[in-house]
Amino acid sequence: MKFLQSLQRFRMFRVGVQNPGQFYRATIADIEWFNAKAGLNMFNRSVNLLNFNFCWMMLMLVSNIYCAPETVVFYRDDIDKVLMGVVTLGFLFQMTSKMYTFVIVRKKVVEIHEMNVEYFDSMLFNDMDVQDSLVENAMLTKFIIQMTSRIFPSMSMTLMFVPLFYSLITSNLLLPYGFEITHSDTWLVYAINWAYQASCSFYVVVITVTTESTFVLFLLTACGQIDTLITLTNQLNSKINSEESEEEIALQLKKIVKLHQHHKLYIKKVKELFKFYFLIAIASLCSVMTMSMAAVVLVNWYLGVIMFWFSSCQILFGCVLGTHWQIKNEQLLVKIASFDWYKLSTKNKKMILMFLKASQTYTDLSAILLPLNVGSYVQIHKKVYSMFMLLVNVKE
Repeated sequence: MKFLQSLQRFRMFRVGVQNPGQFYRATIADIEWFNAKAGLNMFNRSVNLLNFNFCWMMLMLVSNIYCAPETVVFYRDDIDKVLMGVVTLGFLFQMTSKMYTFVIVRKKVVEIHEMNVEYFDSMLFNDMDVQDSLVENAMLTKFIIQMTSRIFPSMSMTLMFVPLFYSLITSNLLLPYGFEITHSDTWLVYAINWAYQASCSFYVVVITVTTESTFVLFLLTACGQIDTLITLTNQLNSKINSEESEEEIALQLKKIVKLHQHHKLYIKKVKELFKFYFLIAIASLCSVMTMSMAAVVLVNWYLGVIMFWFSSCQILFGCVLGTHWQIKNEQLLVKIASFDWYKLSTKNKKMILMFLKASQTYTDLSAILLPLNVGSYVQIHKKVYSMFMLLVNVKE
């Protein structure tokens, strides 16, 4: 919390609005600003995606589906080119999963967004205690999304321009990625391929920033709902200790139970939206990380290090936020078990018991077979490291 507060002196990390609904809408507007670069609008049912930017992006993706494997086949006798091409194929699978989740089944994204709009428009947020409890969550959301919108573009620009400068200085033509629209060793063809890869890279960055930011916003909104439940539970405890009427206490309990029911439905929809996305994304990114390290060891392709960290950062976001989600659920359980429920009437005790049982069976985020937490992130990197050391030993 102190770290996030210290960042408030920087304008890019400052949370400029106090109302949670305003903050949510402002964050959606920031994401849509990136979406517009690719002709996308993920949160509006009525938007027509048939525009120039979107059609051009789809042309790049479809052409890449052909160019990437064709380049691998064309350079099948060149291990350097083959490894670079295989790495590119991993990113291609990941982009396909993003397009499926946020374009083909965009209706699910819109449904979750509309649930959030209705949630933030509720009378619940007229309570100052609730608004104050969401400040830390808003600062964390702002920090992660701002870092996402800067880290991925910076890595992509490094990947694009380092090979270009190397080629200009040494006259050894080196492309950033392992796919080509045409094959030749002339400067003209190099320029065409570099421009083609730059266009593809631009759209990869745009889609990566918007999809990762959307996941961050949706999941941290769920964490904010838990913060709200904890605040309402504290208020309930105060009402019990001040010996307010059973009617007032029952009204507060109904408010808590209603919000918890909304929360359970909301996180179920979020998990359904992202489980296949993360399964394909993690599988493809693990292959990218492994092949990047193989390229570094076998052919001294040092851009593979940047590829490795680009992939690792994407997995890190999901796993760290999955652990944050688990911690929030445990905090809610502790709060429910620790307040003075024994002072309630029998009817209200039954309602608290139902609330406690429902809270004990919270929804874990997962990529179907793999839970999203820091432990999974460490296990993934252990396996990649084992493959890396195996390659080093084989080379020696």
